[in-house]
Amino acid sequence: MSGIEPVANQKFNVVKGKMTDTDLALTINTLSQKINQLDGLIRCLTEQQYEFNKKLKQIDILVNRGNGIIIDENSTKLEHLTSLTQLAEKTIVEADKIAENTRREIEEKAQANAAHILRKAEERAKQDADRIINEARENARMAASKEAENILGGIKEIKGIFDRAYENVLSNLGTPEE
Repeated sequence: MSGIEPVANQKFNVVKGKMTDTDLALTINTLSQKINQLDGLIRCLTEQQYEFNKKLKQIDILVNRGNGIIIDENSTKLEHLTSLTQLAEKTIVEADKIAENTRREIEEKAQANAAHILRKAEERAKQDADRIINEARENARMAASKEAENILGGIKEIKGIFDRAYENVLSNLGTPEE
């Protein structure tokens, strides 16, 4: 209570056991000032208490807020909030497990699908290779057959030339006598 002096320290002029009007006015004025000072301090403290309580209430609201539920000061919703928090934690753990299992399943399916696609591609490549090889063999046979026909035709032509030459030689020599 700085700035406030107690009335007990007030000195009075007492004449024959009575206070003078001046002393009484001075005492009343001093008491009135002290009351005004105390009223000001009480108002200031009341405002500070109000602000403090307001901030405490805001803190309580923030601390006690959970999943959109504001916990009343006189209820057991804190226990409910704790169980909701535990449920949320379990849900998150379960969701993580489900996500991991789903990821694994998707990965396994993707690997199986990739293996299937690879097998199909290998089969297709083998079929295409076999077809190309067979076509190449057939083309080679046809080319060889055509070449053989050409060679055979050439041989026949040479044989024809040889036969004609032989006949010419024989006809020019005459037939041998028997």
